[in-house]
Amino acid sequence: MVRHLQQITRREAKYCDLDGLYPLHWTVSGGPPTDVVQALLDHYPSAAHKADSEGSLPLHFACHYSASVGVIEALLQVYPKAIRAKDKYGRTPLYHAVDKAASMEVHEMLVKADPTMVTVPCLPASLLQDYERQQPVGANTSRGVAIRTPLFLAWVAVRSDSRTRRERKQGKKWDKAILLLRVAYHQGFIKDDSPKVPFNTTLHAAISLDVYLPEQVILMVTEAYPGQLERVETVNGQLPLALAADLSHYSNCRSDFLIELLLQAFPRAVESRDRRGRFPLSLALASGKRLDTGVQRLLQAAPDTIFWRDGLTGLVPALEAASATTQDDQVVSSYPVEIAKDPFCLLNTKQRESIAHWRRRSLGLLSTPPTIKSKNEKDTISNSPETCNVATIYELISAHPSVLIRNPAS
Repeated sequence: MVRHLQQITRREAKYCDLDGLYPLHWTVSGGPPTDVVQALLDHYPSAAHKADSEGSLPLHFACHYSASVGVIEALLQVYPKAIRAKDKYGRTPLYHAVDKAASMEVHEMLVKADPTMVTVPCLPASLLQDYERQQPVGANTSRGVAIRTPLFLAWVAVRSDSRTRRERKQGKKWDKAILLLRVAYHQGFIKDDSPKVPFNTTLHAAISLDVYLPEQVILMVTEAYPGQLERVETVNGQLPLALAADLSHYSNCRSDFLIELLLQAFPRAVESRDRRGRFPLSLALASGKRLDTGVQRLLQAAPDTIFWRDGLTGLVPALEAASATTQDDQVVSSYPVEIAKDPFCLLNTKQRESIAHWRRRSLGLLSTPPTIKSKNEKDTISNSPETCNVATIYELISAHPSVLIRNPAS
């Protein structure tokens, strides 16, 4: 059989069947020696570019049927762009390799060829376009899209294997998932995939890429690497808790859960500042988090932090919360000392009126809340981001009003 394949003529190598399958498609599906595949490529190198009726290239077939590293390398040398090709279901060669448990060496070769493919959603083009049209401007990555990435799929395999869960930091599935996590973290946050860069912050990577991972992963990584709870990452010098407070998450519930988890695992982190002098409470408020999305837990863990001023902005938490709702996510480097004279100068008119209403209500000057026309309108108002933000600002101020008149340098 091997000799027959090696003797295929150039003309025969160009034939395809009704499904668009060329001899190269069939050959790479059967675990052939590398020299056989190379012989076919020598006869008809364009076969590496050919897709079958489902849009699958020979590289898709090779990854799906666990071909050797030599075969993968031969195909990529002839057609390097195949690494980014998708079939009609949106699946990339890396997706097939992860799904069918290809070898670690194959994983390493594929991510080296194009590291960005680790977090590419593998969805049909029509579904991906529909999703993108439906998303509001500035929306976080959807969980629905994230579950179709090779990174997510690799960690599903870890989560689904009882032995791998029991023996964390061991096993082929764990090693492959860590490889993809490292590559994605370096691509998105460190911008350096050099093997010389030490990767000893797996927990930071899991937190940073939480939207691309199954929900259980951060808990698993925390249990596997407890020492990393006290380790700072290299970008901003943040502990895992500070990083979780600083980042946006795909849901408010998820944000609250992660902050609670990391607080329980390493409570002292709540009082630690990062390289810029920012502490978790300040980071959480600056990123737009509210009382119900982790701020309340941070306050309960370290009540004195309500008096602390942010090392970057010089603001106390109450004013940090006000700034986050009025600056449109712009980084503020400094504020005038006159802020102590007018603590509410960062608030817009609507926020000033809302805080005044909350203050009168707390003093009993309002017997009933403002008139609401309907239940739906009431739910919309009470759950709106603007209302929740104002409530957070008010609670922070009312807890200790003296924070607004203390020395700004304190």
